[in-house]
Amino acid sequence: MTSSTRLQADSVRFVLDAMRQTGIERSENVMLVGHSQGGIVAATIAADMAEEYQIAHVITAGSPVANHPIPSNTWVTSIEVEADVVPDLDGRHNPSRQTWLTVRAQEAKKQSKSESDKQQESNQRSAGTAEQSPDKAVSEPSKSESHTMRKQQEAWRDALHLGSPAVELHDAHIREIMAGTLESTQYYQGRLHTSENSHHTNT
Repeated sequence: MTSSTRLQADSVRFVLDAMRQTGIERSENVMLVGHSQGGIVAATIAADMAEEYQIAHVITAGSPVANHPIPSNTWVTSIEVEADVVPDLDGRHNPSRQTWLTVRAQEAKKQSKSESDKQQESNQRSAGTAEQSPDKAVSEPSKSESHTMRKQQEAWRDALHLGSPAVELHDAHIREIMAGTLESTQYYQGRLHTSENSHHTNT
């Protein structure tokens, strides 16, 4: 897919419109964060708008972004959950470099109770002292659940807990960009009017 084709997506045009209304300067560091399609939008802007904006860091969660030619000076942190099929829709693995880190989380598989657990419960019932023992089975999440933002957040927290130098490096870069004082928050809403083949925006 070419740059011009990617930039024609309505979701991309809306985000760019919001960025322009905010008045972001070329010299200002920008961090884009997106889940699923939002990650694709973030990667598209980082890849195709480098001449207009200084995209310092992109965070994607559950997004297929391997085919986006993001410049190597833009940091990319991609979070993926193994059971989630969406990040694999582009048919490629993400690039591997210091400035592009992919955190791919594995989820627990469903486990059944052991025979000893079942026997213990049976003995308790026979003795009349049956105290419901906790079920050790771990439910295997559905494909759709694995794609939720909650699962992506859990994956990142688990990665931080492991103490990987690469994860800590990216986390430090994220914190560096976010350092400072919040001055204002701007909300943006885009609306499509298909009958007029145009879009209307509200802020």
